[in-house]
Amino acid sequence: MKGKIFFDSNILIYAYTHGEPAKCEKSKDLLRRAFEGEIEATISNQVIGELSRALITKFDVSVSEIESIIDDLNRYIGLNKVSYGPETIKTAVRYSDAYGVPFWDSVIAATMKENGIIEIITENDRDFRDIPEIQVTNPFKH
Repeated sequence: MKGKIFFDSNILIYAYTHGEPAKCEKSKDLLRRAFEGEIEATISNQVIGELSRALITKFDVSVSEIESIIDDLNRYIGLNKVSYGPETIKTAVRYSDAYGVPFWDSVIAATMKENGIIEIITENDRDFRDIPEIQVTNPFKH
């Protein structure tokens, strides 16, 4: 992992839950390395939204705990935060059409492209692997 990388929501979900211990530990280590500036990692507001939704619907995490997690993610300078706009959506529509990628994954890919990020760290290597501009690293395949 050299240069800028992007964390998909599944990395954050594992980091903040306890369902699969090996994946949780690996994800926590990735997040720690970003917080400490060892790696240059980025997340988007979309990823924070996906994390929040998963914590509410799948893990029954309280609103106050989710708010605290969001505050933590925003506080750490070592973890860059980006968002997207109308041009990103247009690129995402093209990606989804050209590569058959689910729309919200296409938004992530387009957001990455706009921010000069070519590597995504995700368990979901299937949906990103066909996008030529994206290098996919699944930290759990080792």
